[in-house]
Amino acid sequence: AEIGLNLPEFKESEKWVTLGAYRMQEHLDRDFHEDGCHSERCPSSYSTIVYRDPRNLAYLMEEFGGYEDEVAELRPPLERTLTHWMYLMSPLGTQPAVNDGGRGRFNYDFFVEGGRSFNRPDFLWTAKNLLGASVNEVVEPPSGTSMDFRPSGFAVMRQDWTRQSPYMAINYGPWGGGHSHADLLSFELFAYGEAMAVDAGIGVSYDDPLHRPWYVTSKAHNMMVFGDQELDRRDAVGLDPVWATHDGIDYFSAEHRGYESLGISHRRHFLFMKSRPSAPEALPYFFVFDVFSSAREPWKASFVVHSPMPSPRSGVGHFANDSAGLLVITPDAVETSFGTGMANLGGVSSPGRRPIEWLSLDQLTVGQGQVDDLPVVLFPYEGDTPPYVLVRRRENPGPPGTIYLAVTNESITDHIIISDGSYR
Repeated sequence: AEIGLNLPEFKESEKWVTLGAYRMQEHLDRDFHEDGCHSERCPSSYSTIVYRDPRNLAYLMEEFGGYEDEVAELRPPLERTLTHWMYLMSPLGTQPAVNDGGRGRFNYDFFVEGGRSFNRPDFLWTAKNLLGASVNEVVEPPSGTSMDFRPSGFAVMRQDWTRQSPYMAINYGPWGGGHSHADLLSFELFAYGEAMAVDAGIGVSYDDPLHRPWYVTSKAHNMMVFGDQELDRRDAVGLDPVWATHDGIDYFSAEHRGYESLGISHRRHFLFMKSRPSAPEALPYFFVFDVFSSAREPWKASFVVHSPMPSPRSGVGHFANDSAGLLVITPDAVETSFGTGMANLGGVSSPGRRPIEWLSLDQLTVGQGQVDDLPVVLFPYEGDTPPYVLVRRRENPGPPGTIYLAVTNESITDHIIISDGSYR
């Protein structure tokens, strides 16, 4: 199509343009999810490439003129992709590290050009405030903060659009082909200008000797790992997802069958307790509640979290640097294990490639179809002193797989109930 546009003197040039535009539209229709995410589900490099080419074609056809209908068909999918990128963007302006996609900063030119082309002041706001672009137009922050994208399977929770905002990106979507990693219902967590829990499964290149033995494995991701085994990613996807977002709270849950070969079922609940005007002293935090069962023999269940911040070893589940930290708290008696693994931290930490620490909270499933659970509070904080946080189970008359939890932070206590949705 570009050859036909630039060399109109050839008698076949118009056919080249028509065929090229048709193939590009076919690519947008077949290779992208309806929410704007590319089917490989790698928000960085691969998605950037497959966005760039139809964007360039639409620009050229508009500049040369006479192709208004073709341009009108190409543009809406491009706007959806930019919207998808905008909401997935971390407070530090980076792409979430998903599958083989790296963790670099987004190129602000995409959002500046898209903001002007689609009349989207929120794209321009993102380019200016999170990516450092020089923008003279009127800008507006995005209308929402948290978003659930289906069918691509990403949920994003955030307090606001500042660099200090708590943020969690959850990956629950389908297998995206050969670039997929063995993780599901995994997450990344940022807060107070720091990357606090990251996907460690990002290497430098495919000839990195750690690519297969570490980066693509389940344990290199922030997820529940069973029996130290790899999740069957090809057949795993978040099932029966539930999403709700409000001023003071976000909620997401889904289940999967990625460990069905072991006889294991698993549902994971995510709760974001936001700071709220009614209780300004209450700090924001995340609550992850895993519910699982083994139909046959018991298996080890491991809540794994990776952090680029060091662990001071002053207590179970504490990562911190000089300016911020993350508490990983469970009210249950669990075994804990620690280790390090290589990670590529480009865009969020220096040096960009180095070993980082991981923590695993381990318990043994009962087996024989009995339901187990593990509640974990992820409490980010600012400064060099961790706050007082107490997490307690309260008496719960509900069936297995439900919980009544009390989380006390300083003088505020949140009472959290996760039920099975049944009316009684």
